[in-house]
Amino acid sequence: MIDPLETVIAYFKWAGLSTTQIASKDRYGEVWPIPSAGVVVNLDGGTPEMYLPVQTVRLEVRCYGATRPEAMSLLMEILALARSTMREAVNTSGGNGLLYYINQDSGPTMQYDSEIGMDFALMFFEASICETGV
Repeated sequence: MIDPLETVIAYFKWAGLSTTQIASKDRYGEVWPIPSAGVVVNLDGGTPEMYLPVQTVRLEVRCYGATRPEAMSLLMEILALARSTMREAVNTSGGNGLLYYINQDSGPTMQYDSEIGMDFALMFFEASICETGV
């Protein structure tokens, strides 16, 4: 079975964003230097599909930056990528996953992470991923 979160993260890494620091958990203070640009992607529910092997998931995407403009710029890169995504094959540990789409599901929000002392831009997306390898 293809992991939908791994599929999206692998796709973001493959896409050539302005940062290579992309994960499902922030690594600031461990592996990632503070401050630096980074993307954290987490699952946030979704809509179950009862009859097809497809996962339609809601994604929480946090884009960190040394400044608010840097965080927002990275989020706009992801938004542009999402708008151009259509049936992409993505290499994952479970095989080649099929990412049908990533759609914007909210507007952007600017927030501050007091634990690491960095600004981040937050946006939610919906993605649809085939559960079986292609």
